[in-house]
Amino acid sequence: PEGPRLPVGAEPPRPAGDLHRTLRVEVPRPQWLVLTRAGVATGRGAPAIMPRQSLAAAAVHCRGEPVVAVVAGMVDLRGGGAVCSGVTILPPGFDWLALALLAVGEDVSHLE
Repeated sequence: PEGPRLPVGAEPPRPAGDLHRTLRVEVPRPQWLVLTRAGVATGRGAPAIMPRQSLAAAAVHCRGEPVVAVVAGMVDLRGGGAVCSGVTILPPGFDWLALALLAVGEDVSHLE
């Protein structure tokens, strides 16, 4: 059953005491690395910096296997690391990374 309708432009009634609740959810930001061929094998690399509002910067990964992304643009920073743009997160596992590398003529034997 429908309750009483409010006139157009009218504000709904507020609860007594003007209750106000705020919910804040904090999740850890992912830490992306720029990997060279040696870095893929060792898991070591320089920090990758992305816009805070990008999907890659806000993605939360809940599985145990590594997440890999490719970028369309990258600017190396003097102190190490890189600013990345045009980030595409690949599906989990190294199969998609191998396909991406093969598409640009790279050797994928170091991924095994």
